[in-house]
Order: sequence, then C-alpha cells, then structure tokens
Amino acid sequence: PGEYYNALAILQHGALQAVHRKLNLPTYGGLEEGKLFTHGSDLTQNDVREGWSATSLICADLWNPGLVHAAMLARPTVLCAPINSASGIVSDDFSNEQNWAINLQFYAMTYGTPVIMTNRFGPEGGSHFWGGSRILGPRGETLAQAEDREMLIHAELSRTAIAKARFELPTHRDADTPLVRDLMLGYR
Repeated sequence: PGEYYNALAILQHGALQAVHRKLNLPTYGGLEEGKLFTHGSDLTQNDVREGWSATSLICADLWNPGLVHAAMLARPTVLCAPINSASGIVSDDFSNEQNWAINLQFYAMTYGTPVIMTNRFGPEGGSHFWGGSRILGPRGETLAQAEDREMLIHAELSRTAIAKARFELPTHRDADTPLVRDLMLGYR
C-alpha cells in the first residue's frame, strides 16, 4: 500500500502474462523517478510463442550494464526496451538520441539478441520526446526505424540469424555465470 511503480504489463491473446517493474530509477538531470516510485526487484522473461522468449527492461534499466547482463543470462530471443526519452532531459551536452542508438546497438551486438525499442514522440510541457523507435537485428544492425513522427514499424526476425550471431560472438556461452556471481558476492 502506498507504493507506486513504473511498470509495464505484458499481454498476449487478451491475457496478462507478466508485469515488469522498473528496476533502475533515475534521479539525475531532469529525471526524478527515484523520488516518486518504488523500484522493482525482479527481472521479467516470458515466452512469446514456441521457441521465442522476451525480456523487458524499461528505459533507465538499460543504462545499468549489470541489470542488462543479468537479464541476458536467461538467453531471451528478444530484448524489449520501452523508453520515455526527451531531448536534453539528462543535460544539454548528453544526446539522448545518439546515445540511445549506441547503447541499444551495443547490447544487440554483444548478446546476439534483437532489440525492439519504442519511444514517445511529441511535446509535453517543456519537453520534446524525440521518437526514434527501432528494431535492431542480432548484430546491432537497424532493421526498421521510425521517422520523426508517430508511426508503426515492423521487421522480420530470424532464429537462424540469431543463432549465427551468437555462434560468431559467443557472449552467452562464455558468460561464466558462476564466476560472475562469485565476483558480485565478493563486493557485498
């Protein structure tokens, strides 16, 4: 009671499959989520269809490399990344538009996992939400990207392309989860 979360509901065929509560709540620049919301405590992965699973991380969750790595250890087929990013909200010198592109491309390529990112477009108060929704392939390549307006985008994803990318750069295979876990526990 009295706790509020920035969360997303995952629905399939009209039924609730999962709820992801944002884990990394920013309180820098013009962002004050940490003052308003309670952070979640679990990663969320769900089956989308046979042979396909998705992990969802919300906005600033993707700026915490440890959270992304932990989420990717489950080897989801797709990483879903809904964001709510306004131009200049972090600082005048930090380009959300350019840095989100780099961030998402890095994770897609590093983990051989397609990324589906959605962002708002348009003004609200004194902010401008820049859009830029995109679908990246498992090598970080852009398969589809929204123009500077509201629009629906789509792309075809291939399990074969994912398997090939993961074979060529075996980040998942070489993640050495027990070692990472031991190293993390050593910092407590």
